[in-house]
Parts: sequence; C-alpha cells; structure tokens
Amino acid sequence: CEIVRLAGAGKDLLRVSRFASDTGGCGADFSGGVRDLEPRKRGTYVGAVYFRNATEPYVSLALARDGGNAGVTLAETSLRAVNGVVRSVKSGESGYAFLVDGSGRVVAGPDTGTLRQHFDLSRLSEHDPGAVQSGLTGVPVLSAQAAIPTTGWRVFVELPTTEARQPL
Repeated sequence: CEIVRLAGAGKDLLRVSRFASDTGGCGADFSGGVRDLEPRKRGTYVGAVYFRNATEPYVSLALARDGGNAGVTLAETSLRAVNGVVRSVKSGESGYAFLVDGSGRVVAGPDTGTLRQHFDLSRLSEHDPGAVQSGLTGVPVLSAQAAIPTTGWRVFVELPTTEARQPL
C-alpha cells in the first residue's frame, strides 16, 4: 500500500509506503495526470486494477480534498482483503462468488488459480439474471450479479445447476 498526499497544485507533499521509505514528499508533479484531474472533477477516482506477482490485485484510488488542505489523496492499495471477503462468500455447498472490474477481468475469486487465468468476462455485461450459463469452472450455473456503485465493478455469485435443481 502506498499513500501520497498532493497539494492543490498537484505536487507530492507526503508519501507513505510499505515498499519504500516514507518521505516528506519529493515534489513529484502529478498535475495533469488522471489520478490528479479526475478526483478534482468528480470527487473520486478508481483506476484500473493491475496485478503484482501475477495474482495480487492492486488498484489506484484518489479522493479530492477541499478547504485549507485542498488537494488530492492518492492510494495504491492491495485488494487482498477484498479477495478474502469474496472468497468467503458461499452459495449452497459448491457455489462461489467473484468480483469483476470495469474491463471485465476477474480481480477476486474463489481461489488464486482463478486470478492466474486472467478471465475476461466483459461479455457478461448483458448478463441475464437467472439464465443458465457456463460458469468460471466451465460447468452450467445459475448466476446473479450486482453492480458496485462508482467503481464500474460487479460481484457475481454462481451456483452449479446440478445443485440448484436438487430437491429440498
């Protein structure tokens, strides 16, 4: 995780990182960059998810600040904790959940192998709730999804049809 505080002019004032030494700011200029401009226009910014070590998803987040400390606070943060929450979601005995970013990539799922495969689920944008389709594991599933506001992300829950059709 890395947090950077930008002054009103977009200059780096403070940098705190788990990967490098904390600094009082080196004066790096972020002005004109998307992580500085977008939060100033919209209040917040959620960047594209990227992977470190092929399986650890990270995301850039930014929040504008008003008043005497006007500027932007940037965070490069791991989605490891989010992945843990998604992984703990169960549907029935063998159902599972997964998180898809705005570009349709699975960024959190039932296991690390799911992340390594870099599934492209952009085709699911026109998802038909309750329709039987092929799931992440290739077996027919019933699937439901919900959008996560302001991120462009969606969370899916899938249950294999063989289990869904079992008598109660």
